[in-house]
This record gives sequence, structure tokens and C-alpha cells, in this order.
Amino acid sequence: MGHASFTSPPPGRFSLSRDLCTVFEHFGGFISGEECLLKKWAEFTAAADRTGTVTEECMLSLLTRTPTTERAVADARNIYQSIFAEEGTLACVWSGKAIHSPEAMHIDHVLPFAVWKNNDLWNLLPALGSINAKKRDHIPDPALLESRRDCIIGYWDLLHDHAPRPFEREIAVSLLGLETPGNNWQDRAFDHLIEKCAYLIHVRGYAAWTP
Repeated sequence: MGHASFTSPPPGRFSLSRDLCTVFEHFGGFISGEECLLKKWAEFTAAADRTGTVTEECMLSLLTRTPTTERAVADARNIYQSIFAEEGTLACVWSGKAIHSPEAMHIDHVLPFAVWKNNDLWNLLPALGSINAKKRDHIPDPALLESRRDCIIGYWDLLHDHAPRPFEREIAVSLLGLETPGNNWQDRAFDHLIEKCAYLIHVRGYAAWTP
């Protein structure tokens, strides 16, 4: 009896657009099923523990813990410090109160990192330390965002001026649905930010926050 033989085709080449590569960088873990594998491992570990001290929730928390990218936060801080050098002060993104020194400035994640693991420049805005301590991992109320629209968009413009290429790439993926920023990109991005916050509050059940 003969045996069938198969010849593998020679390796080929393929290319991906830069925008698509950026999407895979942000969401590849979900596309490849990493989160599903982590959940299965958490279930297995909890079931294997006969003492009852290890829970699936505890294991998932440990397995999905992702450190804040200090470099990204440092990049945003450096931009705001350069503005301090020019202007002498900044306004807290949430309260509007003056931030009189770089030491008093905290870099706040608009969408909390613990909830939406995102270190894009548009998501890193200056706030007073006392205000940031109260916000913590809460979601900004859409009404609060509307009241601070001009301030937020103003900071986006400053970030775009100082780092146009990374800012455009990040905001296109996260808030513009892969559309290249063009005319009126600020309003379109801001509307999508409000939609994300409304989703997290009304669908995912996170608490809305106002100062």
C-alpha cells in the first residue's frame, strides 16, 4: 500500500498596514484568545486548590495584572513640564483650579488604567493631586466631560502639537475608529470618549464620578 506524501508550499511574504498592526498591538491578546486561556487557567488553579483559599477571581486578578507603562506617563509628564516652563501654570483637567508647580501635578488616566488599560497620550491629562486621589479608578460622568470639553480638547491640541505622530496614531485607533485625524477630529474623538464612559457606567456598571 502506498503512502501519500504532502509537500509544504514555500514560505511566502505578507504585509499589514500600519493601522492594522497598531490594532493588533492593542487588542492582539483578545484576538488570540489569551484572555480565554487565562480564564481557563484560573479555573483550573482554583479547582486544584483543596484548601479553598485560592479563588478564580483572585487568580484572574493576578494573571491579568498589567503594570502602568511608566515611559508613556513620563512622556506625557515631560510635555506638560515643557508647558509649565512656557506658561508658568496649568489648569487641573477636572476642577479647573490652577496647578502652580510640576510637583503638584498628577498625570491622570481619564479612563482609569485599572479599567481600560490604555496609556495613550490623549488619556493622560494633568490634574491636581488632591483631585486625582478622589477620582482614583472611577469613570468620569459624561456630564462632567461635557463641562470640561474645552479644557480636555485644549490639552489634546497641546499634546498633538508636541508629539503629532504618536498622538495621531493612538487617537485614531482608540477614539476615531481607525480614521485618520482630519478636520474636526477633536469633536469626533470627544464624542467617542463620552460614549466609552457611558458604556462603562451604564453597561459595565462602574460608578460615575464628579469632583
